[in-house]
Amino acid sequence: MTEQKVRTDDLLIACRVGRFAIGEWKLEAEQTAEGVFAERTILLVTEGKGQFMCGERHPVAIEPERIVVCPSDCSFRLEAETPVCVTAVRIDGINFTRSAIWARSSEALANGILPMKPVIRTYTDGLRTCTAAGLADDTFTRLKACELLYLLRVSYPEVAFGSLESGSVRDAEFVRLVEQNWNKVKNKAELAAVTGLSISHLGVKFREVFGVPPYRWLTERRCEAIFHRLVYGQDSFRQIGADFHFRSAQHFNDFCKKHFGATPGVVRRTRGVVNR
Repeated sequence: MTEQKVRTDDLLIACRVGRFAIGEWKLEAEQTAEGVFAERTILLVTEGKGQFMCGERHPVAIEPERIVVCPSDCSFRLEAETPVCVTAVRIDGINFTRSAIWARSSEALANGILPMKPVIRTYTDGLRTCTAAGLADDTFTRLKACELLYLLRVSYPEVAFGSLESGSVRDAEFVRLVEQNWNKVKNKAELAAVTGLSISHLGVKFREVFGVPPYRWLTERRCEAIFHRLVYGQDSFRQIGADFHFRSAQHFNDFCKKHFGATPGVVRRTRGVVNR
């Protein structure tokens, strides 16, 4: 088998911003790639078969239509039996700071592998089309990383994306309340009321559980959900704005300009690929 040693920074070259990066791997039959994931990385396998090893996990067979979830600071080795095509999305720091998906296996996430659902395949194909056409920029990379996390959450409810690496039953109940109510509240004060905590205690608890302040966490989740509805949904901007408790159309426009780099109309028309 041919040894093709690579570094993840060489693999994730299509677009990079902060701790986010998107890239495409292509290995021929009987080639091997190995390296270290410095950050949390999701592999979207669309073609080929082979063996994949990550950290202390046992080798697992990969095949088309599979998602591989890899933790940070983890060595990996991919041995291609047939030509393999993988899209890699490096993600760190968004709502997954202490998430169990990276560390704790379950029946739904055996050995870090998930079956790829059609919506994730559609996402992957669109991502490749945009990067191949040279349309990706820093804003695109950040938004697509957030979008992938959003799609994983809504597509795989059986996986505890919001759970802790280690935690008590009380922590799990806090996570459940947050996940079920974040989109029903207007601000952290209302979320504090839902969870039965004071505003100051909510801030402390959020940092313990999610690793980020509640305002940042809520903003990131809103960005993920709003971006997905703008790009893939048919709801009017007025409806989306109302659903996410914006005071006015101008307030919604300003939010989109700040976080997506364009107005809602431009984001929808360009399907999220905004030139800045």
